[in-house]
Amino acid sequence: MPDKSKIASIKIVRSSYDAENHDLGNIYVDIATKVGTSRYSGSLSFNFNDGSFNARNAFSPDRYPEQTRNLFFFLGGPIRENKADFSVYFLDRRNEAASNLFAITPQGELRGSTNVVSSYTSVNVDINHNLTQTVPAKYTYKYSRRANSGLGVGGFDLPSRAYDIGADAHQFRLSTSVVKGSFLNEFRAAFDVSASNTSPRNSSPALKVLGAFSAGGAGNLERTRKIGLFVVDNLSTSYKQAALKVGFELSTLFQNLRSAENINGTYIFRSLADYVSGHPAIFSQRSGLRKASVRQDRSALYFQSDLRLKKNIILSAGVRYEAQTSLRDRNNFSPRLGLAWTPLKSGNTTFRIGGGIYYKWFEVDDFLRIVNLGADQPPEMIVIDPIYPFDPVNAPSGRQLPPSYFRKAGDLRNPEVLRASVQMTQRLGPSHTLRVEYIFERGTHLLRSRNINAPRNGILPNEDLGVITNVESSGSSVRNEVRVGFFGPVTKKADVAINYTLSSEINDFSGIYGLPTDNYDLRLDRGPSDLDRRHRMTFYLGWRPFKGVKINANYTVLSPLPFSLTTGHDDNRDTVFNDRPAGVSRNSRRGAWFSQLDLNLGYTISFGHRGKDSNKGFKVITTADDGFDIGDPSKRFSLRFFGNVENVFNHTNPVHFVGIQTSPLFLMPTSAETSRKITVGTRFTF
Repeated sequence: MPDKSKIASIKIVRSSYDAENHDLGNIYVDIATKVGTSRYSGSLSFNFNDGSFNARNAFSPDRYPEQTRNLFFFLGGPIRENKADFSVYFLDRRNEAASNLFAITPQGELRGSTNVVSSYTSVNVDINHNLTQTVPAKYTYKYSRRANSGLGVGGFDLPSRAYDIGADAHQFRLSTSVVKGSFLNEFRAAFDVSASNTSPRNSSPALKVLGAFSAGGAGNLERTRKIGLFVVDNLSTSYKQAALKVGFELSTLFQNLRSAENINGTYIFRSLADYVSGHPAIFSQRSGLRKASVRQDRSALYFQSDLRLKKNIILSAGVRYEAQTSLRDRNNFSPRLGLAWTPLKSGNTTFRIGGGIYYKWFEVDDFLRIVNLGADQPPEMIVIDPIYPFDPVNAPSGRQLPPSYFRKAGDLRNPEVLRASVQMTQRLGPSHTLRVEYIFERGTHLLRSRNINAPRNGILPNEDLGVITNVESSGSSVRNEVRVGFFGPVTKKADVAINYTLSSEINDFSGIYGLPTDNYDLRLDRGPSDLDRRHRMTFYLGWRPFKGVKINANYTVLSPLPFSLTTGHDDNRDTVFNDRPAGVSRNSRRGAWFSQLDLNLGYTISFGHRGKDSNKGFKVITTADDGFDIGDPSKRFSLRFFGNVENVFNHTNPVHFVGIQTSPLFLMPTSAETSRKITVGTRFTF
């Protein structure tokens, strides 16, 4: 808690179904602060990992060079006492990671690793300014730069598939809160400008041999620019036993894209034997550079009320309305309802019941991609059973489809999710808590793609058109989930948290651009979601054996993710190789269980006398790497040494199972999660 003199306002959100939030929120207390610091404070932390500390990945024959270096710096203090102060944050992350290869080429099995180098740097400057004694304002500027090189390599993808990404972003923010009587008004505004460039290292045509290897260029040359303006205003008040809120959100997004995706062409081979004999199944190629620009405006308006019906019953009710210009859908009212009931005088038992409708935005990135691949852009050429290499001028061959393109369905709607939950929280004794929750979610009008010109019995319905990828609102999903959690101390020096989740998620699509097995019978793809984990278990133990020493242990167990079995052939001739054997449903097989123990060990020394104003200006900023521990707040300085050990027992957790029946690696994994990794570091705070 900040010192009382720094608190400008306190807002309590009592329901996770609060209409203020676009997405499902949390119950929280939001404390807005004003200028009040009279001394400087700061923090400097550094952590380091080297490949020599780590275990060899189970899918790599050798230990490949790796290194991670993270630096974080914070400094804050007064500009003018009780009038203005500042905070500066600097973060720099450098990572050289090994990406493991496991492919089958004509020369035999290929196992190895290659380096993926990434860096992220950000500078954040905050200025807090008391406009008046009761009106604080906060001005923020943030610059970030991200660079990744050697992406796209690993698994079946050989080093020739590598590409690089560079991106930078600027953000300006203003926020203020005004308290007058029982009214609180919060205003926030942000202006963002960002750009990114993706550059493949190889300009050769891409070669994709299903279930074996991928070579050639990545074919993803593009340049993106974004500008965004966001404004939010909330007004809160209270009257007798009721708390009321009303607010709005406005945003405008501009984005443009210059893309040369697949300008060099892509060959797809059904099997390694087809590659060796030079018989590709499909050749596709874009004919030129594509340029697209879009603008998307969003707006939202909400009203929320929290009414204390009785001393032990709080009813929360609200409604939210959203709209965006890239869709014609305007019927987006989101009613929300929540009830909290504490039946016993002891207050040890609490029931929370709630439900609401949530709409998902049609993201501007997806809107831009559809426009960029639309009918008014240079078309895509698709050739079935071409010669290899394909020469459209001197030696045309195979069956060339008419131009193919993407389109947005005219009746596209905002995806809708209905969510309801029941939760019981039970205090067991003075310090232990048991929590049980059931969650139900049903998604309708979810975004997916379908080829509306897919062949019937080998014949295109419209022979003047090729593959028409229609993005539509025909997806659906159902999720049921039960969560059980227990947490509390086991001794004066140790505490524990245990969480278990049993869930089932069923849907009928794989992402917005995933095409179905049968474009005329979408029900055939209904099955477990790609992310359907039935069981999740986490065990946490925190132990403080001596003063300044803290040990955290986290053990995680996850049940397998599903994957689909496919024939490796385009049996229905729709140019997509996702056909399944007869009678086999989508995502009918499962991979392997995941289990991992992680440890964090830290030792903190606190020293120096802080003085009478110890609560003023003392601020600790940490990263997730150092295992949060602020030391003794009454001391002037704090020095922490820490170490993280991921996957302590170096347990192999295989992933990316191959479901292609024609693959020599059928039903085998091609990669594994992180092997044992040790990171050490230190943090100095003043």
